Amino acid sequence: MATVSKRAWVKNAAIIFLAVMLVLTFFSNTIMNHALPEVAAQYAQSGTITSKVRATSEVKANMTFNVVADQSREVDSVAVKVGDSVEAGGVLYYLKDEESQELKEAQKTLDDMELAYEKALLSLPVPDYSSDELSIRIMREDLAKLLEEKGSIAEKDEKVKSAKAAVNAAQDRVDALTDQQTDLTEEISSLADGSSALKNYKASLDNATKTLEQAKKELERANTALQSAGGSSADLESAQMAVNAKAQVVENAQLTLTRSQEDANIHLAQWQADVDSAQQTLTLLEAQRPEAGSEEYAAWQANYAAAGQALTAAQQAMQAGQLSDQRLIEDNQIALSRAQEELFAAQSALAEVQAKAVQQQALQSAADAAQANVDRCQADVDAAQQSYDIALEQTSASLKGQLDTIKSQLKAAQRALSDAQDALTEAQANAGTTPDAADDAILAKQREIESAQQALAAKKEADLVEAKKDDLDIQAQEKQLEAQRELVEKYKSQGTGATITSQYSGIVSSLSAVAGDTISTGSTVAVVEVVEKGYSMEFPVTNDQAKLIKVGDQASINSWWYSDVTVTVAQMKNDPANPGKGRIVVCDVRSDSEGGVTVGQSLSIVLGERGATYEIVVPNSAIREDSNGKFVLVVESKSSPLGNRYIATRADITVVASDDNSSAIQGALYGNEFVITTSTKPIEAGQQVRLVEN
Repeated sequence: MATVSKRAWVKNAAIIFLAVMLVLTFFSNTIMNHALPEVAAQYAQSGTITSKVRATSEVKANMTFNVVADQSREVDSVAVKVGDSVEAGGVLYYLKDEESQELKEAQKTLDDMELAYEKALLSLPVPDYSSDELSIRIMREDLAKLLEEKGSIAEKDEKVKSAKAAVNAAQDRVDALTDQQTDLTEEISSLADGSSALKNYKASLDNATKTLEQAKKELERANTALQSAGGSSADLESAQMAVNAKAQVVENAQLTLTRSQEDANIHLAQWQADVDSAQQTLTLLEAQRPEAGSEEYAAWQANYAAAGQALTAAQQAMQAGQLSDQRLIEDNQIALSRAQEELFAAQSALAEVQAKAVQQQALQSAADAAQANVDRCQADVDAAQQSYDIALEQTSASLKGQLDTIKSQLKAAQRALSDAQDALTEAQANAGTTPDAADDAILAKQREIESAQQALAAKKEADLVEAKKDDLDIQAQEKQLEAQRELVEKYKSQGTGATITSQYSGIVSSLSAVAGDTISTGSTVAVVEVVEKGYSMEFPVTNDQAKLIKVGDQASINSWWYSDVTVTVAQMKNDPANPGKGRIVVCDVRSDSEGGVTVGQSLSIVLGERGATYEIVVPNSAIREDSNGKFVLVVESKSSPLGNRYIATRADITVVASDDNSSAIQGALYGNEFVITTSTKPIEAGQQVRLVEN
């Protein structure tokens, strides 16, 4: 009984299984189609496309101004908000009253520049002309000796001339007395013969008178020459006193220079000792440096800083003192040089006065000789007059007495002539060098002095040029110092009440700082759109799209909100990102109302609406795109035992033109393909689909 029941169950199960399999076999296509994506499709066909170039781009200002901070400061408050209008010079930020980092850096730079300037002053070269001036001074002393020797030569020459004049005068005296002796002898002889001697005495008197007149003329000429020569013993004494005074000035100047040099050496030793002491203190502190962070470190750090400042102060004091002592030495050297020049001038003047004195002495000797001759001639006249008077009363005895007198005078005159000739011989023997040879030696020495002076002048000129160059460098450093000082003063003046302002009028498009922020130098803290320069937008297009657009076209904006905004094509230019295949369209954006358009605002526009007929036109929804490009899915039908199956097949395309609903395409299509437009699920090429049942 149990076996019969088991068999019935197996039979029933087999029947049920076969029935289910039969049902599944008949309804398998329906079940499978229910799981497939449902797609809608339509045939590709020819049609008309109204081409439009659609673009979406952000608006940018034709001119934006970046407000840049010129120093690091903390923002106290912000005066404007993004979107606010601001006038040129309007305040954007108020800054806190504090010392900026730029001021600290500018002050440090100023300190460094001042130190470099002081070092440059100390490094300026100090020309030394002492050896050249000493050589010139020695040559001038040699010239003075030559001039002195020339003066003695002139004196000796004048002595020779004076001796010659004395010889001539003595000879004239001898000749005159000889003539008188002869006349008296003849007169005595004539008296013995009984002739009158009065005529002869008269003739002698007349001759003596003429001789006296001639001697007076010679005396007048000698006195005139003596007066023309000028000069006096007082002038010689004054010139000698001037030389002595200038020599004392030179001696004092040399002593002052020596003392200043000795004082400079003493000061330098003192300053160097101060610097060495400060350096030793600093070195000792460095050796005693405690560990950073310890309790003694702060006190040590303060002492170390103080020691460093003391060392710097000692070094600066030494530099300033050296500069002061050097300038004092230079001034004393200049004073000594000037005193030496004045001494040389006084010595030259003395030499000239001495030469004049020698000449005057010679002329005085000639004048004295002429005066002596006048005196003698006057005595002769007196004697002749006396002889004439006596002749009137006396006899030949008196004439003989006169003859004896004449003979005595003749002997004395002959002795004087001999003495004068001996003096002339001695003067000629002592004459020595001729004046011409002395003049040649003086001229050679003067030329040597001029050559040395020219060389010294050239050296000073070269040093002056270098000094001027150094002065130009110093002036340039001074200008830089002045500019740095002005910068420091500028930062100091901005320490209180400082603000950041806008250079142009416009609309604030961005603010990068808020109250409490610290802005750094050179950072952009705000951007201002310069409204008066207008706005623009640009976007790329293909070459085919570019054919639909021309400069001056006005675009349509896809929003009623921007009804007061006008977009006009202003420029077409090459696309550097797609050379030869694309263009960049630049549009001018204007608004009739303030704030109608802002920077960064996105506008969607339409350009180039033109209609054309194409062979293959599909709905825009049929066009798909992936990394390989644009494509459409075409429905292909395949037969099977259970019915037709539909497969989605990929066809790569190129969109030629588009409008809001359709696109003209090119590719591996013939124009009657069944193109998928929509699907209930995402589909891929090669996937089976089911068509929408109408």
